[in-house]
Amino acid sequence: MPADKLITVFQYGNCGASQIDAAAGALIDYVYTNFSPYNTGIGVAGVTKTHYAPIAINLGSYYTTSAINNYGDNAYKAEQNGYGAIMHFNLRTKSDRDPLKLFNAIADGAYGETVTCENGNRPQDWTFVPGGFTISIDDVQ
Repeated sequence: MPADKLITVFQYGNCGASQIDAAAGALIDYVYTNFSPYNTGIGVAGVTKTHYAPIAINLGSYYTTSAINNYGDNAYKAEQNGYGAIMHFNLRTKSDRDPLKLFNAIADGAYGETVTCENGNRPQDWTFVPGGFTISIDDVQ
């Protein structure tokens, strides 16, 4: 793989039942948990806590103040326990589901920092490819 690319795995459902052996798992940059507010069960052999995201946050959902606070607490636990990432997915444009409070709770919990958004929404700078991409073994050698 080129040096500027990451190998990531989404751990879907089979926590603790990896189909990836430890030698291959040790080459993975990050494994992301299965839609969880806090899951420490790394289901890919060879992956350490520093390469695992125990939190997966759907930014397209609406979160109550209580849920936002819980994510901040979980971000604190993840950082204190040595986990290496927090995954966010489904980023939407700013609306009634403004993710800024959630980002701030996570940034404060994990790093004692704040997040700002001074310029508002950004324009889309990519084109959706309905068929996706096929990557063969030749592409990664």
